[in-house]
Amino acid sequence: MASLQRFYKFAVLALLCCLPQAHAKPGVLHGSRVPSVAELCSQSHAALLAGKMILPALWHDLLARSVPGRHAAGSPVAAFYAATAAPHLALLLSVLVAALAALVGVIALYIGRSLQFKTRQHTLEEVLRDRTRELELSREAFRIRNLHDDLTGLLNRNGILKVLDREIARAARNGDALTIVLIDIDNFSAINDLYGYISGDAALFQFAAILRNAVRDYDQVGRCGNGEFLAVLPGLTPCAAQDRLPGLHNSISNVTIATEAGTFTLTCSCGAAAAFLTGTPPTAELLLGYAEQALEAAERRGSDQYAVRLPEMGALPQKNGNTRAGAH
Repeated sequence: MASLQRFYKFAVLALLCCLPQAHAKPGVLHGSRVPSVAELCSQSHAALLAGKMILPALWHDLLARSVPGRHAAGSPVAAFYAATAAPHLALLLSVLVAALAALVGVIALYIGRSLQFKTRQHTLEEVLRDRTRELELSREAFRIRNLHDDLTGLLNRNGILKVLDREIARAARNGDALTIVLIDIDNFSAINDLYGYISGDAALFQFAAILRNAVRDYDQVGRCGNGEFLAVLPGLTPCAAQDRLPGLHNSISNVTIATEAGTFTLTCSCGAAAAFLTGTPPTAELLLGYAEQALEAAERRGSDQYAVRLPEMGALPQKNGNTRAGAH
C-alpha cells in the first residue's frame, strides 16, 4: 500500500513536469516497480531539453492500479487529475501578455498626458481670453474716461475737439453744413464765490443734463472749461442755425438750479458759427474762432444773449427772440 501511494505521488509529479507520455494503456500499469524521484527528474529534464512536450496544455486524467503479480488481483483503480502547460507556450503567452500590457500602459499614458495637456491648454486659453477681455475693457474704460468729463459725464475738451475734427472732415467730404455753438454760463465764478464750489459743481452737473436734453440725439456736447461748453450740430445749415439758436438758448438759459446751499438761477450766452463746408475743409481752430467772435458779440450786449456768425457773410444781426434779456 505504501508503494502504491509512492507511485501515485510520482505519477502526479510526472504529469506536472510534462514528462513524455508512457506507453502503458490508460487504466492499468503493469509491474510493481515505481520509478525513483531522481529518475523522474532526470526524465523530465531530458524531455525539456529535447523539446518533446508530448502532453498538451490541457487537463489530464490519470487512472492507476497496483498489481502485485501477473495473475494476482490488483488494487482498486485510483483517478488523478492534473493540468499541464508547455513551458515554452507559457513563456510565449507570458511575453505576449507582458508586451500587450506594456502597450496598453503606453497608450494609456499617452492618452492621459494628451488629455492633461489639452486640459491645461484649454485652461490657459480661457485665462488668456479673460485677461484679454479685462485688458480690452480697461482700455475702453480708460479711453472713455480720457475723453469724458468726470463731473458732468459729457465729452471733455479733448473728446469734443476730436468730434469736431471728425464732423468737419465728414461735412467737407459730403459738401454738407455744420454748426457749432459755444455756450458760456454767465458770471459762473460769482456762483462759486457765493454758494461754494460744491454748489458750483452741482450747478454744472444739472446744467450739463439740461444742455444734453436740449440738443438732438446725434448732436454732440462737451465741456471745454469751467463754465464753458461746446455743441456740435452736424447737418444744420446757416439758415437753420439762425432759426434753431433762439430755441436752444431759451431751453438752457434762465434755468433754476437747486443745491444744498440754496436755489439760484443760471443764465448763459451763446455764440454760433454755421457754414457749408465744401472743397478744402477749414480747421477746427478757424471754425472755433468764428464761434468765439459770435460769443464775444453776444456778451458785449450783456448777459443772457446769443449771436450767429456766418463765415461767408460775416456777423448778422439776430432776430428778436428773447424778450426777457432784451433785444438780440
